[in-house]
Amino acid sequence: YGLAIYTNSDASNSYLYVSKDCSILQINLSTLVATTLAGSSTCGHADGTGTAASFDGVWDITVDSHGNVYVEDCREMVRRITPAGIVTTIVGTYGNITTTTGALPATLSFSLGVAIDPPNNLYITVPNAVLTLEP
Repeated sequence: YGLAIYTNSDASNSYLYVSKDCSILQINLSTLVATTLAGSSTCGHADGTGTAASFDGVWDITVDSHGNVYVEDCREMVRRITPAGIVTTIVGTYGNITTTTGALPATLSFSLGVAIDPPNNLYITVPNAVLTLEP
């Protein structure tokens, strides 16, 4: 469901990130070439690099000023994908049905979206609240 656009600092490249099946595609907007940044057609919740990582249900995508892609996955986790395609879960626990704050990874329940501001603070919406992670 998610998509986001990123332009690097010298404006030489722009990319569109979009979810497809259980993966995240990176589309170079100059060449219109699409590559799989992370994930595959097999759904799951594994951290890893490239196609070794898996996603279970992408709801939203955002990108920070360094080109790191943040994916709201399965409405209970936020995953970070580096420009090299390394996926790590930064917030949330797969299968958890509550929202708790404090020490990470904390837990999310029914997260609704993610956004990044210019200083690269990550915002996560959950019912009745907006959570913030500072870089």
